[in-house]
Amino acid sequence: SLLGRDPAVADRPFTLDLSRWDSSWGRLSWPASPDYAYEVWLRSAVEASAQMISRQAGRFPSLEFIVPITTAGRFYQVQQVPAANP
Repeated sequence: SLLGRDPAVADRPFTLDLSRWDSSWGRLSWPASPDYAYEVWLRSAVEASAQMISRQAGRFPSLEFIVPITTAGRFYQVQQVPAANP
């Protein structure tokens, strides 16, 4: 490979990015693989219970989820889980 990397192996770190989509919406994005599913969890406060708000099948190279931008604190977490076998 040109950069000394195997293109068939996902070797990027798992990082969650929040970018402003517009004045009301943000975009969460993260590296993904078709070998996994991804669950998006939301907490309204650090000490609050988490609620799963989305589960997406993985696809290469990344996934995204659109979220509202509010004045209230929101804490998002994305979990990579094994994909369900058909």
